[in-house]
Amino acid sequence: MKNEVGKFVAGYFGLSISEIGMMTKISDIAENDFEAINFSFDFEKKFNVEISEDEAMRLTRVRDFVRIVERKK
Repeated sequence: MKNEVGKFVAGYFGLSISEIGMMTKISDIAENDFEAINFSFDFEKKFNVEISEDEAMRLTRVRDFVRIVERKK
């Protein structure tokens, strides 16, 4: 799952997979807060998971997105 999420993150933000690590902060690679929020919505669709508002507030790094998919699948 880690590779799938990493590829999605890299593609979404126009980066190479080598530029993305598990500790990468979404806020560091998003151009602004709006893009980061849209990423969360698109992530939900791509991985068919529902992210609550409380969970969304805690999703800051790539590893957090990996963990939520693993937990909800």
